[in-house]
Amino acid sequence: MAVKAIFVGATIQGAPGGAEFFSNVKVPGSMSKQTTIDNHVSKARDARQEHMEFPAMAFAGSVLPNSDVYENHAQRPMVGMLASMYILAANGEVMYQHTAAAPVRRGEVALPLINYLKETYPDQFASSLRHGDAAPQVIIFGFNLKQVLRIAAFEVLQRNAEARDIEQVHIPVRLWHNPVGVYDPLDVLLPSSDQRDLDLYSVLRYFGVQATAEELSISSKRQAEVVKALVEHAQLA
Repeated sequence: MAVKAIFVGATIQGAPGGAEFFSNVKVPGSMSKQTTIDNHVSKARDARQEHMEFPAMAFAGSVLPNSDVYENHAQRPMVGMLASMYILAANGEVMYQHTAAAPVRRGEVALPLINYLKETYPDQFASSLRHGDAAPQVIIFGFNLKQVLRIAAFEVLQRNAEARDIEQVHIPVRLWHNPVGVYDPLDVLLPSSDQRDLDLYSVLRYFGVQATAEELSISSKRQAEVVKALVEHAQLA
């Protein structure tokens, strides 16, 4: 019998050599004075470098209170990589877990995760952009999970491109681009317009779920547990 829903937690950090893939810093059109532009570019580059050196953590925009939210530049495809992954079943059983020991290598967590998802749910993810919107085998919940899957896929795609003498890993495009059956419970519960005044901790308080930003930021296990609790309290699955 297919699993009705699964719950995912993940941490991400900057990938070795990832900084070389950053584009030039965008300069707002309102800036005209050269010293202002130079200062803006310098600050943006410094922030990028600082974020690349951060330890593994959850998405800044998904588990932090509104007052603490910031843009983590290392949490992007090509420049970031998965450092841990944790998956719970609807009955609370641990289905999958993988935490890489430092120093983490690009693809170390992403590759086995991609293989696990393909093997466990072979009919979930289509290999065509035009198809793949049929009923999913399983509903997958996780904070900013679509971005997590995109980062993981890019890690493995680079491996394929750089090592053509080894067996290539097929990655269904609909596993990372608009994947069917993948949801962020916070976005389901609070549309973007509501998130201006309410955040994850508003929802946690409302449903009586105990969790702190500190533990969610560093623990993929705790993320999965909280995702599961939110889905169950809000009857999302």
